[in-house]
Amino acid sequence: MSARVYLGTQGYSCPDWVGVFYPPGSRQEDYLPLYAHVFDTVELDTTFHRPPKASVVRSWAEHTPESFRFAVRVPQHIAHDARPLQMAEHLGGFFGALEPLGPRLGPLLVQLPAEFTRDPDTLGLLDRFLSARPAAARLAVEFRHASWHVPATVELLRKRGVALTWTEGRELPRFAQLTTDFLYVRWSGARHEVAR
Repeated sequence: MSARVYLGTQGYSCPDWVGVFYPPGSRQEDYLPLYAHVFDTVELDTTFHRPPKASVVRSWAEHTPESFRFAVRVPQHIAHDARPLQMAEHLGGFFGALEPLGPRLGPLLVQLPAEFTRDPDTLGLLDRFLSARPAAARLAVEFRHASWHVPATVELLRKRGVALTWTEGRELPRFAQLTTDFLYVRWSGARHEVAR
């Protein structure tokens, strides 16, 4: 069995990287093409705060090779704030807005809020959301509460063909299960050490 591994960072628009990772004098419009010469994927954090404009999505596609993959965080207004019955509808619109990426579109990361704890109601809500997603959308779900670290979660994700996001470096215990045909691993690091 063989697997393709994509390795990248969370974001690429870091002015602090100029002179360290990007050559001195690099401009913001240079960042993504330079980044794509080294890494073959990036997790787009900016989409968590607001959906991208069509011109921005087209620019991402134009400045990366077809083999490059964008892992895209689902916006906060969908994953955290939307009413349960609207989540899948909003996700469909967001997925459609990413269409210009074509084959460059990798998984959508659904990062659930820490307050979203598991109980029969929330398990049912998550099931309805996952079952109503666009058929072509590949999802990875990151749970931020340990109540989801149970076999029922794994069973649901397997049933819906959704990846469990493996996280490393958070305060939660490790919970790593294979639930579909791809893995999504986030090495976030220990925040207290990063902040030093």
